[in-house]
Amino acid sequence: MKTKALCILFSLYFFISITAVFAQSEDSTSTGKEPSVEELYLKNPQLQIINEEAAADGRESKLLAVSHAEDSLKKGVSGDEEYTMVLILGRLAGEGTTTILSRQGRVVNYFPEVRGQACSALQFVQGDKAKAKAVNILIGVLVNDVDPIVKSNAAYALGVIGLNENGYTVQAIASAIKVQDELAPNDNFAYVSALALGKIAKANNGIYQPQAFRALVRIAQGNYSRVVKDKALEVLEELRQYNK
Repeated sequence: MKTKALCILFSLYFFISITAVFAQSEDSTSTGKEPSVEELYLKNPQLQIINEEAAADGRESKLLAVSHAEDSLKKGVSGDEEYTMVLILGRLAGEGTTTILSRQGRVVNYFPEVRGQACSALQFVQGDKAKAKAVNILIGVLVNDVDPIVKSNAAYALGVIGLNENGYTVQAIASAIKVQDELAPNDNFAYVSALALGKIAKANNGIYQPQAFRALVRIAQGNYSRVVKDKALEVLEELRQYNK
């Protein structure tokens, strides 16, 4: 009963969050009045379907939600719709880690595949507000998730988005490299992280956080394959060019 009550409260909270986003939308009609939440929500059955798929218990339904959200983001949607899809994907990116459903003391929504694909889908956001939120979500994944594949998808998405306000994105990736390296060096995560740092540098005319250089040197000298080490050295050389 306690778990069921918590699920109901969470669903109510998420619905309120969605409606709050919609409530900020401007009406395109000549009256200049803001449309009601009902008007916005009912005009978007696709968003309703994605939300219901994401809220369902099953892994397959959640994967469908990710797929449908990704397709919508690729096609392009309005600012409020995009931001709401980012919120949904953010919840899915934490399935079993920050979004926890338990029964009889056992987590029943630990879905690494869902988390990884949700992170990957976030790379397709286009609006500034949605990008900023996506970056916060992806940094949270790097901090909270222990699955190297999920973390790899998060790092790559951060590289594609390219935002590095106050150096937070670069610092998060560098910190994740250090943690993963100490825990269990992973070739895929190290390679993707180096690639992401290179993409962020390109988008921002260089990066200047010492943590990034330290992380790349760590990869280049660490217990990784030759391909991964060469990638880290390649990115270090690229960063050296920006500093000239």
